[in-house]
Amino acid sequence: MRSIYLNPAEVIFFILLCLISNYSIAQCKFISISRGNNHVLGIATDGSLWAWGQNGYGQLGDGSFLDIKDPIKIGNSNDWQIVLANQESSYAINKNGSLWSWGGMIEGQLGIGTLMTMGLPQKSCN
Repeated sequence: MRSIYLNPAEVIFFILLCLISNYSIAQCKFISISRGNNHVLGIATDGSLWAWGQNGYGQLGDGSFLDIKDPIKIGNSNDWQIVLANQESSYAINKNGSLWSWGGMIEGQLGIGTLMTMGLPQKSCN
C-alpha cells in the first residue's frame, strides 16, 4: 500500500493556495481542519465534511481504504460542526450533537460497540 505523509507545511501550503488563488473547487473554503498522523479532515463553509491523505485504516471515511491526495467530500450531510483527526481514526460532531467516528480500531476507541475497523462514519453513543 502506498503511503502519503502530510506534514504541517503541506497542510499550510494547501490552505494558503486556496486563500490566495482562484482555485476553482469550493471545498477550499474550510472553517475548521484537523490533522491526524497522515490524514486531514476539514469542515467546509457549507457544513460539508472533507478528507484527504492516508487511508489504510479507513480514517478518511469514504469506504475505499485508498490513499487520497486531493480533498474529497465524505457523505452528503452538510451539518458538521466539529471534526477531529486522530492517529488512524476520525471523529465528527454534527449540529444536533451526534458523535460519529470511523477508521482504525484497536481498543474500542470509536465507541460503536465493536472492535472492527470502519471505513465509513458510524454513529457513536446511540
